[in-house]
Amino acid sequence: MTVFDTLFIAIAVPPLQEVFGEPVTYTDPDGTQTRATAILSAEELRDGPSRDGRDRIRTREATIFKTDVAVLSKRGTVIIDAEIWPIDEILHDSGSQTVVSLVRTESAERSRAEFRRAT
Repeated sequence: MTVFDTLFIAIAVPPLQEVFGEPVTYTDPDGTQTRATAILSAEELRDGPSRDGRDRIRTREATIFKTDVAVLSKRGTVIIDAEIWPIDEILHDSGSQTVVSLVRTESAERSRAEFRRAT
């Protein structure tokens, strides 16, 4: 860890977490959960193809400070407002923080199971 990272953690991280942070829970691949404060980007929505209708793909980025979670795994998840977001990619990993891309895919069609019938 560089001198900058050490100073950044000591001086900048607490005010950043206080002003911009939102509570999240990181779950590692073994199922161990750690509460953390993350800075979250706005959620982006796009349509995607699926076999039986349309999928809605939701993406966002999360900055998680190493003072909360020292090591994040690409196979982990982040819980935000009771929704489980799988980690898609680790975008940046420095001595003080990790930035990850989170992706959720869900059905854009909300209807009864019997509504679609084979013809």
